[in-house]
Amino acid sequence: MSSIGDILRESVFHPARRAIAAASDETRVGSGLVPQKATRIENPAASLQVRSASDYNIESNALASRGSNQALLLAKSAQSGLDQLLAKVEQMKEIAKKGAATGTGSLDRAFLRMDLADLYKDYNAIA
Repeated sequence: MSSIGDILRESVFHPARRAIAAASDETRVGSGLVPQKATRIENPAASLQVRSASDYNIESNALASRGSNQALLLAKSAQSGLDQLLAKVEQMKEIAKKGAATGTGSLDRAFLRMDLADLYKDYNAIA
């Protein structure tokens, strides 16, 4: 692959030099009988593969769209996690109410404590 200097030299400098030489030959000959080679000056941006502003705009819109989609997914995930945590807290409240009831025996309270410990572990796993 050519360097930027080579590309600029081939697309700008040499055609300009040929055009100047052709113009000076034409003024020297005067009659225009000497056939002149047509010089074509190419756009250096075409060789350098320069992207246009619209290409950057499309790319930035795609990045913005991707970023906003990721943000929405993150928000949905956070909402889902919060809903799960609130459900665990509600279950813990119900177990605490059952344990505080006067008709609950010591064996039932022991099982309720184990259920509460399991819910606490689940809560910490979600959080």
